Amino acid sequence: MFDTRTRHAIGQLSAKYNFDAAAVMAIAEVESAGVPFWNVNGDQLPAIRIEGHYFWRNLPAGKRTAAANQRLASPAPQAIKNPRSYAERYAKFWKMVKLDSEAAYKSISIGIGQVMGEHASRLGFPSAKAMFDYAKQGVAQQVDIMLRYVIKFGLSDELRQKDWAGFAYGYNGKNYRRFQYDTKMARAYARYSGTTMSVSSPTVEGYQRDLKTLGYYKGPIDGIKGRQTRQAITKFQMDRGIVADGKYGPMTRDEIAEALMEKRNAQRDWNAKAGGAASAGGTAGTAATEVIKQTTDQVSGLTYVLDSPVLHAVLLALIVGGLAFSLWNLFKKES
Repeated sequence: MFDTRTRHAIGQLSAKYNFDAAAVMAIAEVESAGVPFWNVNGDQLPAIRIEGHYFWRNLPAGKRTAAANQRLASPAPQAIKNPRSYAERYAKFWKMVKLDSEAAYKSISIGIGQVMGEHASRLGFPSAKAMFDYAKQGVAQQVDIMLRYVIKFGLSDELRQKDWAGFAYGYNGKNYRRFQYDTKMARAYARYSGTTMSVSSPTVEGYQRDLKTLGYYKGPIDGIKGRQTRQAITKFQMDRGIVADGKYGPMTRDEIAEALMEKRNAQRDWNAKAGGAASAGGTAGTAATEVIKQTTDQVSGLTYVLDSPVLHAVLLALIVGGLAFSLWNLFKKES
């Protein structure tokens, strides 16, 4: 939840651009988890997220090897991990700046709306660094950047119509459903607009469900951040190596999303191995069945021979011949 000053700034910028303030607050909350500024060694700085594949793309070719060696850039998305504390993340970012300033500022998402620095020129800024410096000035400036992006990238109608799925697709990308951006925005809007009388928080409901999926939360999904919920968040933060303050901020949100993805990938790998084992078992079963079939065929063949009329005739002839020979020998002895 935003404080009074943040709500006032969002309300003013929403009126300026003719948007519903509750809808803008919903987007800002989902993108920032309600934390517009980070305390980094005593400095209040806008929230950022490093995108290593953007940095690779924005760097001159001659600097890419050095960036890769420092684990600052990679051509593969999500290969470069974001540190788990505000100070460590900014420390990594300052290394990027030292290597190539403008490429670094282009390669981070900035502020309450998490807008990529790469879009700075389209949003009316002379450089990505200029956009970052503007975001540092206050919440109003960060909201202004976010709404410039909404307008410039053709999402105004979706925002005004509260088409959350359409807006999330344009703002968060085609994988927006994976992290339920549309659902989270709709819930936040309902709360900010006063269209629900529930005293619970849909945002809290969301991370209660996520923490329950991960095995940390054992209580009811009630949207109320009580003792059990705070304990679950704290335990999760401790296990993931981030600041264990029991609060659901941007770092915790990112870590929960990453943990859920890891859990899905592990389940998928397990299913694949289980499927392989079943396939191997099926192959062994097929081999055994084939051996049984061959043995049965051999027995059937022998049965067929024993049942043959020709064999019966030969055996009868041998019996008759043997009997006749025995009688002849007996007659000869008596004579």
